[in-house]
Amino acid sequence: MDKLARVICITGWFNKIKDGITLSEKEFVVSHGINEETGQMVILPHVHPSYLGAKLSSSLNEYVLED
Repeated sequence: MDKLARVICITGWFNKIKDGITLSEKEFVVSHGINEETGQMVILPHVHPSYLGAKLSSSLNEYVLED
């Protein structure tokens, strides 16, 4: 079986949303991901990267999802 490509998590500080209402409070969450091999966007849930099992890559200084 081929090894899956890494997914680079695109993260940032975004306004929290509660019950459909945007709050002024910010939270650090994933916006989306990028497949490192193909460059295609990957849809990811808007949660802290650690909830997805992402690890901080010292070489990229970004959170990544690896197989």
